[in-house]
Amino acid sequence: MKKLALLLSLILLAPGICLAQTTAFTYQGKLSSGGAPASGDYQFEFKLFDNDLVGNQTGPTQTVVASVQNGIFTTRLDFGAASFPADADRWLEISVRPNGSTDAYTVLSPRQQLNSVPFAIRSLRATEADNAANATNADNAASLGGVASGNFVQTTDARLSDARPPAAGSGNYIQNSVSQQTGNFNISGNAVIGGTLTAARLNGDGSGLTNIRASFLWETVDIGAAQAQSNTGYIVTNRGQATITLPRTPSVGDVVRVTSANSGGWKLAQNAGQSILLGSLGLVGVNWTAHESDRPWTAIASSADGTKLVALVEEGPIYTSSDAGLSWIARNSAGLRRWSAVASSADGTKLVAAVPANNAGGNSSGPIFTSTDSGATWTQRNVIAQWSAVASSADGTKLVAVVFGGRIHTSTDSGVTWTQREVSRNWFSVASSADGTKLVAVVNNGQQQGGRIYTSTDSGATWTPREGSRRWTSATSSADGVKLAAVVGGGMIYTSTDSGVTWTPHESNRPWRSIASSADGTKLIAAVVNGQIYFSSDSGVSWSPHESERQWDAVASSADGGRLVAVVKLGQIYTSSGSASTTTTVGVAGELVGGRSTAIELQYIGGGVWMPLSHEGTIVGH
Repeated sequence: MKKLALLLSLILLAPGICLAQTTAFTYQGKLSSGGAPASGDYQFEFKLFDNDLVGNQTGPTQTVVASVQNGIFTTRLDFGAASFPADADRWLEISVRPNGSTDAYTVLSPRQQLNSVPFAIRSLRATEADNAANATNADNAASLGGVASGNFVQTTDARLSDARPPAAGSGNYIQNSVSQQTGNFNISGNAVIGGTLTAARLNGDGSGLTNIRASFLWETVDIGAAQAQSNTGYIVTNRGQATITLPRTPSVGDVVRVTSANSGGWKLAQNAGQSILLGSLGLVGVNWTAHESDRPWTAIASSADGTKLVALVEEGPIYTSSDAGLSWIARNSAGLRRWSAVASSADGTKLVAAVPANNAGGNSSGPIFTSTDSGATWTQRNVIAQWSAVASSADGTKLVAVVFGGRIHTSTDSGVTWTQREVSRNWFSVASSADGTKLVAVVNNGQQQGGRIYTSTDSGATWTPREGSRRWTSATSSADGVKLAAVVGGGMIYTSTDSGVTWTPHESNRPWRSIASSADGTKLIAAVVNGQIYFSSDSGVSWSPHESERQWDAVASSADGGRLVAVVKLGQIYTSSGSASTTTTVGVAGELVGGRSTAIELQYIGGGVWMPLSHEGTIVGH
């Protein structure tokens, strides 16, 4: 059992207004488990003792099952009148275990002293008046407080016939009621409250405050999920990604902070109707960071979440990254080759890479290599050609590879066997839908003759020519294969929203080299040789240039378009991350994600909206 602790207890001695006296009373407490407020059903055992350490038990043992919500529980106890004799102290011992558990109870320490006498069950001298019929023998029996009884207004007085205060239900006096009273009260003097004081607002000049926490409260999260409380910070220390859900009912001005002290980072989950503004976190594609060294990079591919990357070097090894491009490892199991194309499964574990003509071994054609461990090891497949491009389904089982001056090849077993499709053409680029059924491939016959776009809806078994003859250099597809995009070297960007049946030109004539798409096809990234990188968040209708002019050779995108990567011929690898929109998705589908060594401070500004006040590191909103 996790360590349980009782943080606060409150005895409520008045369950209603002017109700008949009983020996029962209500007990309310707060239970924590593992340092966080407990929730769920727990079995409690209550015992009454005459000493705070050992002593003797008095009255029966009370065993109850109570529901704990955010650490708070309430139960009703009855030890009987005999358990509260006059002039005797009593301590309450509490034990707890999860409901239904056969484990021993966890005894909470210390025992709680009961300072009040519930409902005055038995006053110190009350037994002397048990048989009294009247008070006629008292010295002041005919007066009250020194005032003769004849001077009091009686209930039969006509002056009490109207509703002058304090009539029943009047707001001019404080009532002990279960329901909240409407009205104000004004007291001159001091007040002592034995329980929890709940108030919407406390006004004052800030002086005279004692025993009140002045610093921001921080909690450590060493489990997979936690419910955030307002005005509290969370330091994530567990190995994997921790999910922290925003407060359900925050007040305007409330603050939540999250800091990653682990390798898995964190995810801020939203409640219904909530969203997070992303403008201050930076938009994806605007800022780029260089990684690795200057090399003749030729191709790049990304997993769906953008954390696992694979990059190819001409006449070199294959490089992989598992931290969104921050660090790279050279993989030499496939040898040093003149790599031309690479593709990745959605989870980044299954990879396929191809070698074109004139590889490092001097052959006129090269093989295809596949990996099932994120590029750590590679297997050469028995298929040799002048490969120009490869593509993969989301699960990595359906592959397609095209040959410049040859045919299209498809595989349904992750590259173990291959089948030739279509006729020989100067195939230059190919892309696949997530299920591997819808494909798009482009032909490049050079500046004079150009080539066409071809689409397939049966995993490459048959192909249909589309669009006019142009010098196509790259193509990309949405996950469903409905939204397609292709670029022309020295021409424009073309998009399709009907799986390639019709195409619409966009942007200007530029030496476009590569294009990549998000899973929904709304976010596109395109690179220009000796130019800039262009980004679109409206399916290619409008484009904005970013970064410096470089010899960009290939680009790739995560499924949500929040992480982008590009390689430069004889340059470095560049990454960009952030958000492609100004706010997260409203409701439980929206989230904010931060990796290792990231931090964020959010403030609630009303209407279900949270706004970042500050942040450290790369943080992505969805």
